[in-house]
Amino acid sequence: MQTVTKLGTAIAYGLSTAIFKAVKRSPATSGYYAGDPVEPYAATWWCSAAIAAISLALVPFLTIKTQGGREQDTCAVSEDSASEGVSVDEEKEITVVSVRVLEKTDI
Repeated sequence: MQTVTKLGTAIAYGLSTAIFKAVKRSPATSGYYAGDPVEPYAATWWCSAAIAAISLALVPFLTIKTQGGREQDTCAVSEDSASEGVSVDEEKEITVVSVRVLEKTDI
């Protein structure tokens, strides 16, 4: 996901820069932006707004799954193992807790 974000950002910056330079090189001679120095910035803003609208339209299709590592395993355990750093809930799923106590000689 991060790779896609970085790639998309680089492409969007390149596209915005190309639009800015193209509009600055040949500004409008008539219409709302005629002779306005803000025209390249407005064109870049409209490009960004269009890209954002496309991105928002694609959000419903986004799925995020577990990233990195493997999924947690669950299994049944007895109540005796709960005293060994393993907590047992009512469905008998386990959560392993790792705790290390530092002593003065470790520091």
